[in-house]
Amino acid sequence: MSVVSSYTLREGSRREADSGAIDRLQVFVNGLLELLEKYRIESEFIMVEWNSTPASKPLTRFIKWPTNLRFCTVRVIRVPDHICKKWNKFHVKVPFHVPKAWNCGIRRARGKFILPAPVDLLYSDELIAYIGSKKLDPNTITRVDRCDVDRGVLDYNSLEEQLAFCEKNIIFRGVYKPIKYRNIQPKLHVFNSGDFLLMSKINWFLLRGYWEYLPYGMHIDSLLCYCAYAAGVKEVRLDDPMRIHHIHHERSFSRVKWPQLEWATKLVNNPLVPRIIGTKIGLLYYQILQKLDGVPTFFSTQWMDLAIDIVAGRKSYTFNDEDWGIGKENLEETLVSKSSWEKAQVNGKK
Repeated sequence: MSVVSSYTLREGSRREADSGAIDRLQVFVNGLLELLEKYRIESEFIMVEWNSTPASKPLTRFIKWPTNLRFCTVRVIRVPDHICKKWNKFHVKVPFHVPKAWNCGIRRARGKFILPAPVDLLYSDELIAYIGSKKLDPNTITRVDRCDVDRGVLDYNSLEEQLAFCEKNIIFRGVYKPIKYRNIQPKLHVFNSGDFLLMSKINWFLLRGYWEYLPYGMHIDSLLCYCAYAAGVKEVRLDDPMRIHHIHHERSFSRVKWPQLEWATKLVNNPLVPRIIGTKIGLLYYQILQKLDGVPTFFSTQWMDLAIDIVAGRKSYTFNDEDWGIGKENLEETLVSKSSWEKAQVNGKK
C-alpha cells in the first residue's frame, strides 16, 4: 500500500509561522508509521514537498523520522518552484496547488492500493488493523467517518496516549449523511471525503487522479467519489471504531486582501459559533475570496450538478489529460528509509 501526503513550507508565510502545523505533521507521521509497522503492512509513505527552492531547507529537516522501519519505505519527492510555476498559472495567488501536489505522489506510487493523506490526522488502531488484514477489494473505494478532536492531543507523546485522548475529546463527528439535492443518486459518503479515499492504484490511474483544474481542490474529493462510482467502483463504508481523527486547528484564511471580509475569519473561529455552522461560513468565505481573486472554484451545488451529469453519462468521469500528476517531469527524490521488503527486492530475493 502507498500513503501519499503533500506539504509546502512556502504557502505565503502562514505555514512557516504556524509552529502548530509542524507539530501536527510530526504527530501524523509518527502515528501512521507506528501503525503500519505494528500490523506489518508492506507499504511506502510518500511525502510531496511542493514549491521548494534550492535555498530553502528541505522538509525532511523539519521532521524527526522514526528509525529502524521494517515494513514501510519513506520517500520524499520535491517539486521545485520553477516546475510549480510552469504547471500552475495561478502560482502567485495559489502557491500550494493541492490537487497537483497529491497527484504527483499518486502518479509515482507503487502500492497496489493508494491512500492520499492530509497531514493532520490520526488513524484509529482498528482501521489500520483492517487494512493489514488484506481484505481490501481492488474494485472498491473505501470510506470512513471523521472525528475532529481537541488539539490537546499534541501534548501526549505516545500513540497509545494520543488515541486514548481522541476517544474522550471528540469535538465533532463527521458521519455519513445522504445529500439532499435534486434527488442526487447514489447517496455516497462525501463528508470530508478528501481525508480518506482508499482505492486501488488501477482505479486511481483509470480516473487520472484528482481534477487539477481547481488549484485549491475545493470539492474535488467529493466529485471524485462520483467519478469512481460512474467508472464502476463500488463504495464501501467502514463502521466505527474504524475512523480517522482530525486534529482541530483554527481555520486561518491566507491572502486576505479584502478587508471588508475579515469579519468572517473571526466569526468562523469564534468558540460560541457551532462548528458545523462555522465550517459552512468558512467554506463560503473562502470561495468568495477565490472568486474575487479570479481563481476558479466550485460552490456546493456546482459540483453536485456536475456529479449528476457524470453518473448519467453526460460528462466523462476523467478530467485530466495523460500528463496528470506532472507525469513527464523528473522530480528530485530522497529515500529517507528503506524497508526490508524493498531491500529484498533490490537484492533479488523477492
